[in-house]
Amino acid sequence: MPKPRGNFVVEHLKVLNAILYVAENGCQWRALPRRYGHWNTVYRRFRRWAENGVLTRVLEVLQNEELIGSDFSVLSLDSTFVKSSPSAAGALKKRAASDRSDEGGRATKIHAIVAGPTTPVALKLSTENAGDAPIGRYFTETLALNDLNSNLF
Repeated sequence: MPKPRGNFVVEHLKVLNAILYVAENGCQWRALPRRYGHWNTVYRRFRRWAENGVLTRVLEVLQNEELIGSDFSVLSLDSTFVKSSPSAAGALKKRAASDRSDEGGRATKIHAIVAGPTTPVALKLSTENAGDAPIGRYFTETLALNDLNSNLF
């Protein structure tokens, strides 16, 4: 574990438990129960550990010791649209109707493979008219889905 900085009040184990709580429950940092310490302290240490590679090493050790883990026996693929306004795409405020004939869609589709309700495995962005089947084939070809249990990190 890294050396504590500044006014050290929250123990590393408590911060690690808080990070695991957020990951498991999918809550926002501000909604973190007070028993884990102040949310901002936990979040800043999480960011620092993630940037320095500490978090990856700790999670690898915990997973190798089988103290934490995820069940990847069932995976789900789902997608949703994210629409943007015309101005977000750089459109002019006033355009003639004849100029809009070549305009493409203004939406992006997010495809996600998840293991359970709070464990994202992979994300991919595509155009709004992309189907789930081609993206599913992409995921199975590019991800080693059979090796997820042994190579999570």
